Amino acid sequence: MRRMRSINAVAFLLAFLIAGVSGCDRKSDSSANAPVAELFPVFMRTDFGYASSKYGYIDKTGKVVIQPQFVQAGDFSEGLAPAKVGEKDKVGYINTKGAFAIKPQFTVAKDYSQGLAAVLVDTKWGYIDSNGSLAINPQFQDADSFSEGLAPAMSDEKWGYIDKTGIFVIKPRFEGSNQTSKAALAFCDGLAPVFSRGKWGFIDKRGNFIINPQFDGAGAFSGGLAPVLIDKKWGFVDKGGNMVIKPQFDDAANFSEGLAKVGMETRTTSLESAGGYLGTCQYGSLGVGP
Repeated sequence: MRRMRSINAVAFLLAFLIAGVSGCDRKSDSSANAPVAELFPVFMRTDFGYASSKYGYIDKTGKVVIQPQFVQAGDFSEGLAPAKVGEKDKVGYINTKGAFAIKPQFTVAKDYSQGLAAVLVDTKWGYIDSNGSLAINPQFQDADSFSEGLAPAMSDEKWGYIDKTGIFVIKPRFEGSNQTSKAALAFCDGLAPVFSRGKWGFIDKRGNFIINPQFDGAGAFSGGLAPVLIDKKWGFVDKGGNMVIKPQFDDAANFSEGLAKVGMETRTTSLESAGGYLGTCQYGSLGVGP
């Protein structure tokens, strides 16, 4: 019975991971032509039992490709994944064989995107290239991945967008709140969600508002639609700010290949871009246990 529950859990996890939750291809840059490994981090027990469970990696068939050995592990991107061996260790980047290609040396490390990865060195964020060399010196209070040539970065408690030289091309002016610490998200389809005056809206690459701040939450555009939160329910707007799919969901992700994952109470549902349903999985959440 335990084995059956484990197999079912892995199958459900794979279905979720392979489907994807982001419709924004941050790796479309010509500097990111490395083949993408279809490996997924999973938390699994080691030979010493569940008490010593760690992260390893499986492929889309469920086969363990990298044995569990990490206390933290991120997604593979551009052939590398951030990983941490021990609780007190630094973070480095492993290759698809599970070996460290970039030695552990960072306090925090994020996924590679468009040839660069955001890393925390001591108390400041910078960016490294695929060899692990600093491409943008640590200088930001916070930073996120590059997308469409720009990356959100924080300076003097405000968020703006930098280019690959580390220069702010959209000056830091977006400030978070007690509920929202990150006030700028990645560009997708030419627009980015930002938090301003207590609400979320969307700007273009010149920093101009295309959709004025009016939402309680927002996600990235993909396929011409973006998830937005109004009165605790998620719907989808187009680039004109028109509500195409009315707010009705408890959770929502970006569209990808014409589909978006949405949550309604204890169900996870696939939604067509036209607003129709494509089947329902009867799972509230993926349980953890023996």
